[in-house]
Amino acid sequence: MERYKYRSPALPKPGNRGEAERLLTQGVQAQERNRLGEAIEAYRQAAKIDPTFFDAHYNCGVAAYEAGDLPQCLLAYEWALAINPVSVKARFNFAVALQKANYPRDAANELEKLLANNSSEARAHFALANLYAQQLDQPAKARDHYLRLLELEPQHPQATAVRYWLELLRWRSSRRFSASRTGGTKDAISFSGARCAWAVVRAIFGAGNLPRVRLAC
Repeated sequence: MERYKYRSPALPKPGNRGEAERLLTQGVQAQERNRLGEAIEAYRQAAKIDPTFFDAHYNCGVAAYEAGDLPQCLLAYEWALAINPVSVKARFNFAVALQKANYPRDAANELEKLLANNSSEARAHFALANLYAQQLDQPAKARDHYLRLLELEPQHPQATAVRYWLELLRWRSSRRFSASRTGGTKDAISFSGARCAWAVVRAIFGAGNLPRVRLAC
């Protein structure tokens, strides 16, 4: 599994904040008109003029993600986190972008960091559980985070699908235990992993209703 190569930028020195704020405003206006290229360039210029301007880096990350420019997006969030390492929205979006760029292990690590200091952040539990269930094949960890999600948000939009997945996991575990007691093997069990359980959920609820994670605002 490929891993992300962190740039790990050092905390920069401040620049001309007034001019950077002017450019940020231009970027926001361009982004509102869906002129993402112009928005990204304005944010980059704002960040260049004042490298400590968190909003410039953060907005650049959001716009680059929307434009599908994941390398630029990831770098922008690294800069934002260098300036404000406790920003929940920046770290959450960084994790979402890492997953989108096919770095699920690093995405999970970033979400674990976020939850270490924000244990009630439901969307992070949801995103992390999805990673463990669907890409990293660690159903036990997925289970813990799905249960925490339901504890925090019992009426979550995907609560029904999550509960069904949990029931499938419980059933699969009981079948494995039963097979081991009767001399059977894991090959006799219908579900071979957490991803298989999600395949059943997909068949029942439809692909359009599977859990999805969006960027933070």
